[in-house]
Amino acid sequence: MVLEDGMERILVPVVTDGQNIRLIIHGMQLAERIGGTVYILEIDQSECTSTENVHQGPNRQMTVSKALAATAHKKEVKSEYFLVKGRFCDEIIKFCDRYSITNLVLELTPICRKESPARILEMINILKDKKNCRVELVGRK
Repeated sequence: MVLEDGMERILVPVVTDGQNIRLIIHGMQLAERIGGTVYILEIDQSECTSTENVHQGPNRQMTVSKALAATAHKKEVKSEYFLVKGRFCDEIIKFCDRYSITNLVLELTPICRKESPARILEMINILKDKKNCRVELVGRK
């Protein structure tokens, strides 16, 4: 997928069965403010095997994440929904490479993640330093 030059590509990674509403809304508001597309990447960590398994979720049941992606379209915010199975950090790095993500909106307090804080910090540094991706950390209230 190739977007017009200058368009921001905002990735909002969420975990399956997580509380993702605030994070997705934050990503949608950012896209509306700076003009870009929100990519909602739902990561199912139940089988932590990571092989080229990025696919859009048209056959999937309606999840909160997918419902919010549909809502974004109604609010004139471009959005796309993807579902993958694998390790949280590995899937984010692969997705950022594949879709040339420019902004990552990440939850500050990881819940339901099977990654260590050190691995998440390593991922953030890889994205910031080597991929020129801005990382925005969002806390829970």
